[in-house]
Amino acid sequence: LIFAPTLQATKYEILDQSFEFKTGGTVKIENTSGEVKVEVWAEELVHVTAKKVEPPNTPVALSDVAFFNTKSQINIKSQPVEKTSRVDLSVFVPRNTSLRIITASGAVQIRGAVSSALVETSAGNIKLESPPSQDADVVMTTTSGAIKAENIT
Repeated sequence: LIFAPTLQATKYEILDQSFEFKTGGTVKIENTSGEVKVEVWAEELVHVTAKKVEPPNTPVALSDVAFFNTKSQINIKSQPVEKTSRVDLSVFVPRNTSLRIITASGAVQIRGAVSSALVETSAGNIKLESPPSQDADVVMTTTSGAIKAENIT
């Protein structure tokens, strides 16, 4: 199943989308400008909230965020038409999800027990908060930002 919104006038203050998704899959997130916050929850769903923060008080259009969904992988891509736009993404994922997150400018925060995480950002801080018992493969890189990992051994 592929869901890629077409360009249309439909706009929302906040865009919410949910997808059924089994534990152990991969979620890929690309956001050129804006924060990415990922939180692990007990549901077998991926829930995405997108909010346009630049320019201020501008609604999110369906065309600003694309979703590509298969049984074991979801791709989430922020693609605002206006190059000066900034879209913040909040994503809830099932436990033991593998994450791949790429941003150009924006902080990345991950909270909870993930299977693995590969995070790359050019200009942004990265923060990983995991349970003390977490056993995950984690690679985090930033060109101009700080990296903070809690409970990683």
